[in-house]
Amino acid sequence: MVVPGLAGAGGTVGTVLRREARDILGLPVTFGPAELDEAFRRQARVRHPDAGGDPAAFVELLEAHRVLSRHPSAGSNVVVVQSRGHLKRLADRLHRRLTGPPRVH
Repeated sequence: MVVPGLAGAGGTVGTVLRREARDILGLPVTFGPAELDEAFRRQARVRHPDAGGDPAAFVELLEAHRVLSRHPSAGSNVVVVQSRGHLKRLADRLHRRLTGPPRVH
């Protein structure tokens, strides 16, 4: 898969196979939706660019989660990344979901 907007910067992202996706997320051969989501959140906390992770590794993580969470009837859940800015907004939205509301001291 080529992510538009990243290809010009040499940012071609390969399609992730289910087996590779399981390896990326550290999942066994059989897993449930709850295990998938927990593994994704655990990896996202480490791989997110705001946490010092590599942006390419985070995109790979997002693709792995998409591949494993996709069901035949879930075609509408597929996100098409249109530009580097769109990818950043998606990553920011996910980061806010993972970290929760800002703390007030």
